[in-house]
Amino acid sequence: MGALEEEGSRLATRQADVEARELAAAEIEESLASARNELGTQQASLEAREQALAEAETKLRSEGARLEQRSRRLEDQQQSVEEALRAQSVEAKRQTAAAVKLERREDAVIKSEQAAGAAREKLEHERRGIAQISEAQGRVARILEERTAALERLEQELALSAERGREEARRLEVEWELLAARRRELERLRYALPLAGASFRWDVEALARLVEAGAGAHPDRAEEWRAYLESFRHSAEPDGTLAPRFDTLVWDVFGPLLEQPRWPDSLPLSDGR
Repeated sequence: MGALEEEGSRLATRQADVEARELAAAEIEESLASARNELGTQQASLEAREQALAEAETKLRSEGARLEQRSRRLEDQQQSVEEALRAQSVEAKRQTAAAVKLERREDAVIKSEQAAGAAREKLEHERRGIAQISEAQGRVARILEERTAALERLEQELALSAERGREEARRLEVEWELLAARRRELERLRYALPLAGASFRWDVEALARLVEAGAGAHPDRAEEWRAYLESFRHSAEPDGTLAPRFDTLVWDVFGPLLEQPRWPDSLPLSDGR
């Protein structure tokens, strides 16, 4: 009679433990559903970012072509300015020679004292012409200085724009490398975990083989794992896979046997940048 009471007590304790595990499994299933929704949102976000990166690269290429055209125009304008400066130098030399010639003529007129009035009037007229030419030359010089300053400002703006373009290209390169690393990690997990092909669902028999392979290293957990496997076989889909609601339960129970994800949060710039 005492053995029966003891057996009854043991069964009641085990029944309570089973009920507690069932309650925990229900909570885990709810957490799994939430996690899968979050994974779906993250996947959509990754696809959107890939599209944004492709558009940004197209924009950068267009911006680079535009900057190249502006640079060629600047070179043409700079050449025009240099030609104008050379022409100005030639004109200045000519005017200097003319001034020297006028001074000599004035000396000759004063010394000869012949036709003084007409000569002085002519000389005054030529001086006024030289003054007008000098004034015009000053205006041209100021215009050239203003255009040179404008060209320098434009060159600075172009350099700044080019630097921003290079920084944006480096940022896009980092994000692209981060996306590629996450894809590689996803592909690694697909082969490292007991999953059924591209469906990313747990394969019960593959999980069973993993349990048997790791039972020696975890003897205290082997029976528990086998019990869960037996329950999973009754709950599995016809193709032997588990529904997504079991994901969190599998991770919690079989965690020591499973390859853990190593999602990269960020990547350094390549080529030493």
